[in-house]
Amino acid sequence: MRLLILGAGAIGGSFGAWLAEAGVDVTFLVRPARAATLARDGLVLRSPLGNLIRKVAVTFEARPGFDAVMLTCKAYDLSSAIETINPAIRPGTVLLPLLNGLRHLDVLDMRFGRDAVLGGLCHIGATLTPDGTVLHLNRLRHLALGARTSAQLPTARALHETLARGGFAPVLQDDILQAMWDKFVLLAAYAGMTCLMRASVGAIVATPEGAALMREALAECAGVAGAAGHPPAAAFLAETEAMLTEPGSPGTASMLRDLHAGARTEHEHILGDMLARENAAGVPTPLLRVALAHLQANELDRWGAAPPGQLRPPHSGALPSAAHQSMEIGSVHIGLIGGIGLGATQFYHRRLVAGFAARHTPLHLTIAHADVGQETANLLRDDRAAQAAIFAGHARQLAGAGAECVVIPSVAGHFCIKEFEPLSPLPPVNLLDAVAARVATQGYRRIGVIGTRTVMASRFYGRLPAVEIVPPPGAGLDLVHDAYIDIALTGEAGPEQRALFDEVGQRLVADHGCEAVMLGGTDLSLVYRSRPPPFPYIHCAEIHVEAIVQYAA
Repeated sequence: MRLLILGAGAIGGSFGAWLAEAGVDVTFLVRPARAATLARDGLVLRSPLGNLIRKVAVTFEARPGFDAVMLTCKAYDLSSAIETINPAIRPGTVLLPLLNGLRHLDVLDMRFGRDAVLGGLCHIGATLTPDGTVLHLNRLRHLALGARTSAQLPTARALHETLARGGFAPVLQDDILQAMWDKFVLLAAYAGMTCLMRASVGAIVATPEGAALMREALAECAGVAGAAGHPPAAAFLAETEAMLTEPGSPGTASMLRDLHAGARTEHEHILGDMLARENAAGVPTPLLRVALAHLQANELDRWGAAPPGQLRPPHSGALPSAAHQSMEIGSVHIGLIGGIGLGATQFYHRRLVAGFAARHTPLHLTIAHADVGQETANLLRDDRAAQAAIFAGHARQLAGAGAECVVIPSVAGHFCIKEFEPLSPLPPVNLLDAVAARVATQGYRRIGVIGTRTVMASRFYGRLPAVEIVPPPGAGLDLVHDAYIDIALTGEAGPEQRALFDEVGQRLVADHGCEAVMLGGTDLSLVYRSRPPPFPYIHCAEIHVEAIVQYAA
């Protein structure tokens, strides 16, 4: 099998070096600077199991022709990683993600299809030194993979045989999801407690309550796994408890090392996702909640958040006072949280430029780039608190750049608007309010809606109580949702997707008596960029842009 490995860092560089040394057809997809280093020095691996220096195949542009792609990125880089590997993915190509946690599976499934995404995990102590050397810190090098669907079994076996040539004895798991859940439980308890206490295992258990708290954290995470149908085995729990309560242990989670280094952490992907699953299962997790809040507060503090109780109140709908106006009279500096998705961001930019030009008013606009994959995962889990905290971080960035209001150019993104408003240092220009005000003036009694599942199933978040909102019936709702998510993630709309939206909209009008159909997703601007819909419509993105121009110009 031909294998493409995204990155030649600690994980990809270690396993990739052993595979390349064994003669496996491996190519590393890396940034140009890393490619230059590898071309000059070769891939350098220092390990207690033996040092390696060898020339390897590298590319900094993905192309078709690979049988499998190994993902070894951090969770917060998943969105950009997807775009990087996308050109290499063709029918029959399989993905082996080695990310921590589970949330990435939903995102990858939505983009590439469930049958293309294997389950996988690894345990390895490794790091990348400043000079580009991959440093394997101990003798641990465990990799496991497995099929998540019956259709994947032949490919999983073939990939396992290929990886086994690397000498690190990969395990082909019959139940890879259980193995991933086990690691998820271990990592959430380990990272949660060492980060909460800012200390090693040995220091924590040396305190009077430390060992008991460690056991309680493990029990919380195991409870969530059990409620999800993946209870850890007794032997695993005993082994993990022994590790988490070992006297004198210098062990700390890599998340704590990232925290001390001022680097980004995967707390939302690990602790945030575990807490979201706890919310769904109704399992109490007080220690997990505190640990996550601790890490979220630390991240907010790093971006200059106001002290508790001093955040700006939600926007009332009135224009800001003169003290908050831009230095140029009549122009408010707009902060836009872009990237969710790319097509909508481009649409808003173009329309804001045109709207301000029509008013002969200078446009002051700053864009912060958000992670559409992360937002999509939070949306699917209805994790409003996590997404509101992420949006609040972007709002603080925008405020630091001088913005005086904030815009979320996404109807689906407004699922957490109530949670976001109290956290934001800037007044939001609320899309839902703008659309509700417009619809109220037009006398509609029955309108259809197309967009994400959340927008359709919630009947536009219940914001139009005087109007009957009709989503696509039956399987049509899922078809519309899936097509819309594809557009949001790729930034492209094809003729098949356009035909689907045309047909659904026309049926809502002809068969279900809708007077108009709400384009309840800002990325539908890509679908109807060159021509209007063949049915009466309410364009949420257009209405929102008009409200922003009226507010800021």
